[in-house]
Amino acid sequence: MTLIKYYLALLICVLGVTTASADNLPSSEDQKPLWEFAVKGGTSIVLNGQSNALAHRIRYTIRAELAYQLIDRLQLGAEVILPATFEKNYRMIGVLVNAKVAVYEGTAYRLKIAGGFGLGTGPKILSTELDTSEPIRLWYHVVTQHRWVVVRKLLHIGLDLSFENLSVVSGNLVFQFHF
Repeated sequence: MTLIKYYLALLICVLGVTTASADNLPSSEDQKPLWEFAVKGGTSIVLNGQSNALAHRIRYTIRAELAYQLIDRLQLGAEVILPATFEKNYRMIGVLVNAKVAVYEGTAYRLKIAGGFGLGTGPKILSTELDTSEPIRLWYHVVTQHRWVVVRKLLHIGLDLSFENLSVVSGNLVFQFHF
């Protein structure tokens, strides 16, 4: 008889835990994707330069970013930056580690603030006096990320506005995929 009581008590506990945990789980509709992959392309305006001609100040870049949702509204990721030109004095190739904080998350629009540090090439254009070139240097940036939802939980399009190394202002169009 005591064995039956233990089995009944165990069955009641298992059923109670199963029912309680099933009620507390968010539905699959509410769960956010944990990963984001973004492909970016745009222009960078170099603030330092001997020439004031706009053609010498504008550079095109291609970027790719992968980010993981650590906790609600906080992501950690990495970004690769490649130039669309391989001119020696403008060749800015780098890798940054980013932290992103969601400032606003609506159903159709989202705003994040990001900051990152990393390593990259050091062409003369990044030097204030345009006299130093380094093979590798510390890179840093601050970014506002504007996203519009195209397909919920799958695809966003957006615009990134960034200020990098105190010498470059960038604007990039973004296609961001969630998985």
